[in-house]
Order: sequence, then C-alpha cells, then structure tokens
Amino acid sequence: MKYIWIICVFLGAVMPAMAQNQQSGGINQRPGINRQYVPDAIEEGNFLINAGAGFFSVFSASQIDGYREEIPPLYVSADYALSDGMSVGGYVAYSTFKQTTRNAKITALLAGPRLAYRIFVNEDWDVYASLLFGIVNFQARTIDTNQNIPLDRSFAPFYGTMLGARYYFTNSLAVNAEIGWGLTLLNAGLTYRISKKQ
Repeated sequence: MKYIWIICVFLGAVMPAMAQNQQSGGINQRPGINRQYVPDAIEEGNFLINAGAGFFSVFSASQIDGYREEIPPLYVSADYALSDGMSVGGYVAYSTFKQTTRNAKITALLAGPRLAYRIFVNEDWDVYASLLFGIVNFQARTIDTNQNIPLDRSFAPFYGTMLGARYYFTNSLAVNAEIGWGLTLLNAGLTYRISKKQ
C-alpha cells in the first residue's frame, strides 16, 4: 500500500506543475534565457547524463528476510535521443546490503541498456516511460573475517520499467525522478543535457 502512495504523490506533484508551466509559457518567460532559440526538454541528437540515488530497494519491496540496506543504490545513466520521442542508453547502479542471517555484506552491481519513450515534452518538462534490461552481479563477504561467501547465483538477469520526469531549471541542468520497478522503487538526481544547439 505504501508504494501506491509513493506513486500517487509523484503524479500529484508532477501533473499540476506541468499544467501550470503550460499556462505560464514555460522557459520563455525566465529572465536571462535566449529567446531566439528555446529548445524542447529533449530533441533528436541530445545526449543526457544522469546521476543520483535510489530509495526503497526491491530487496525491501520483496520482503526478503534478513536483508538490511546499508548504502542506498547509487546510479549513473546516459541517454541518446534517436528522435524527439525515443532515446536509448545505458544504466549502472551499485548498492550494498547486510544479510543478518549470515552476518554478511552483499554488494549488488547492475548494468544494462535501457529504452525510453516520451509521454510529454515541452521547454521545461520531459516525462517518459522506460524499459531496463541488464545483469546483476552479487558478491557476499563475511563482516567479521572479510571472507568470500558462496552464493547460489552470482549473476542474475534483470528487467525493470520506470515512469520518470525531468524538470530543467537551466538550459542544461534538470532535476529528475523515476518511480517503478528497477533496482529501487524511486530514483532521484540530476541530469546534464548536451545539446546540438545551446
């Protein structure tokens, strides 16, 4: 139930802000912005670099007994816009957990490609849905003696789907947030946009 509330809060924050932005004219009305060329939040040929942290890990969501998150998942991703509505890229995330049943530290490293489709775009907002595919590498070591612990599976296939939004407060920088099923249920961070037209 609490994850439904997270989704509702996310949508409740994003949708009214987009509506207000549409009515006010968006980035065109900000001082200091070049009004000769005002790009959409994402256009063909843009390259986006994203970084941030995740919250509510899928380990907790799956209610796996004996796991406690130590370092919230940290992620870096990149997207290249094939068109105004579609982008492809890659995703890397890292996290550590404590497994109390074996007094062990578990590290998880996720890497893979992702595909994003734009739902809504204007000068300030980029709202999208994304699919993520990849491989997770798990390693376990004892906390007391720092010895490797054999795992049933060191590598596992992974997939996820996310609903995300970016809000650009300058022509190059944005805050971003994603909800869905990835390594975590919620991601938040910053985006840097490299555009063909600055």
